[in-house]
Amino acid sequence: MKVYVDTNSWLRCAAWRIDIWKEAQRIVPGRAEVLTLDKVMGELEGLKAAGGMLAQEAKLAVALIKQKNVPVVATQGARTADDALLQVAQEPDFVLTQDQALKRLLKGKGIGVIVIRGQDHLEIENK
Repeated sequence: MKVYVDTNSWLRCAAWRIDIWKEAQRIVPGRAEVLTLDKVMGELEGLKAAGGMLAQEAKLAVALIKQKNVPVVATQGARTADDALLQVAQEPDFVLTQDQALKRLLKGKGIGVIVIRGQDHLEIENK
């Protein structure tokens, strides 16, 4: 199964030292493949240049993505990372996000939603 990770989730997991791969294997039935999108990488790269605490978290997230050789899925026609996630994710995939509006849209399409709980683990919110 594919688990797509949005920008904010990369930032939070990097900051809180949540092992996305270990957690995905724990909660997703079958073999979980962690992926991200080119739009998400673009947002992380933009945050790296912004300075401050978010820049540090973005640098850590990008380094982690590169270190773990996370596949970056190319998207076309989507204006935002959220649009791209809605375009790419298909049932029975999952998306790791904290974004309330995105979660509603994903659930409406039958896409599984994974959320961060307690700053230390992931949990499936639906399915």
